[in-house]
Amino acid sequence: MNNKFLMTFKKRLSQNFKYIRIFIPLKTALLVLVILTLFITGGSYAQSKATELEEIFAIFSEEEIVVSALKRPQTVSRSPAIMSVITARQIRQMGARTLSDILEMVPGFDITMNKNGTREIGVRGVLLTDSSKVKILIDGHSINEPATGGATWIFDSLVVDNAKRIEIIRGPGSALYGQNAFLAVINVITKDTDDIDGFQLTTGGGSFDTQNHNILFGKEYKDLKVSGFLDYFDTEGFSKKIEEDIISTDPTSLAPGRSQNEKERTDLNLKLSYKNLEINSKYMNREKEGYLGFDLALSDDTTWYDTYAFIELNYNLKLSEKFNITPKAYYDYYNSDSWVESRPDGFSSGTYPDGIKAVTRYKEQTLGFETQFNYNLFEGNELTFGLQYEWIHQGDIHYGTNIHPITNAPLSSFTDFTHDLPFTRKVTRHIYAFYLQDEWSITEDIDFTAGVRHDRFTRFEGTTNPRFGMIWRFIEDAHLKLLF
Repeated sequence: MNNKFLMTFKKRLSQNFKYIRIFIPLKTALLVLVILTLFITGGSYAQSKATELEEIFAIFSEEEIVVSALKRPQTVSRSPAIMSVITARQIRQMGARTLSDILEMVPGFDITMNKNGTREIGVRGVLLTDSSKVKILIDGHSINEPATGGATWIFDSLVVDNAKRIEIIRGPGSALYGQNAFLAVINVITKDTDDIDGFQLTTGGGSFDTQNHNILFGKEYKDLKVSGFLDYFDTEGFSKKIEEDIISTDPTSLAPGRSQNEKERTDLNLKLSYKNLEINSKYMNREKEGYLGFDLALSDDTTWYDTYAFIELNYNLKLSEKFNITPKAYYDYYNSDSWVESRPDGFSSGTYPDGIKAVTRYKEQTLGFETQFNYNLFEGNELTFGLQYEWIHQGDIHYGTNIHPITNAPLSSFTDFTHDLPFTRKVTRHIYAFYLQDEWSITEDIDFTAGVRHDRFTRFEGTTNPRFGMIWRFIEDAHLKLLF
């Protein structure tokens, strides 16, 4: 039975279960199960089973509180978005190790691997390079890097051992999150001192010389809370046999040969909080090989080195029972360093005696500020207003190659073209944005949400994204959402 059939069956099965859950409330199903149990069995045994079922119902009847749909805590059923929430317990039960493992189980999501060995996220049949229209957040902080717009180039194997839950908006989120939130928004909420007290050490290994070690820790000292996660992963990777590549007719082709899939990664998260002040930070360093080759020509001499880090400070200022302000400041750093061989030595009957090779280096920096205001206008009505500014800079660029970038003629030695090409120029961009949203519980069973976000970019015109949503809970455990 092939893998494609299994994945299709698995997703359809997941979709069918969601369909059933809408029309058959969980409470009703459990009540029927209790009655059947009492009818079939009797006495103390039936009573003990009923108690167990009550405990099970107590677990599953606790609706998840999410923050992604409204940028503030709210239950899933009252959130104006189609959402999937994956909890730490579900992650453990499914045996998922990375975010990609989890998204493969979510209806409407597909995970593919490109020629460079990077996993990309497709949503409802739309797949873009580096998943550039999917916004990925860690504790509300965007990790989409500016050059490609995506996050999966360096975070395609994002570890979830430290995830408390993963909130997935299965649809656009641009009205609150702006750029890159066209297809979906994925927010990974990490564990803190409420989830772990002390240290948890995990180590493991497997095929292809794979080893994985991580430490999860958390401790509370009066008003100071410290939690974090350190993960190290190293593997030779699955080496797939490639019978033919794009230059198989050339004698220099390495096909038939093996794909190159070696990876090494170090990942660190650290969270600190003191009273109303919170500091979140992350560091990741990764080295990977070229898999099928940069231009689909097998190569054993391609390597990417990536380093990413961010730090974010936010402060929750409660001015009254109705009004609070949350200002935050953040800084992101990304460094990319690659050595790429797109054609082997001697390619094209010796026209390229040293093959075709290139080295690329660049750095990106983002400095941002955001302030969010929440005001309770009256009972059942919550107004949210936010201002955001980002300074994005790409610099320290270096590009060298042994062919002419315009004519493709071979060169006698490596030549620096850093100052000769448009894409190697230093670039600075400014983004200004504001968003406004009002949530109104018209009745106990009907909620209405309206909002708008406007982004202004210094290098091109701005964009405006409206948002409307109505939720009607027409019966217990069932609701209707109308969203725009």
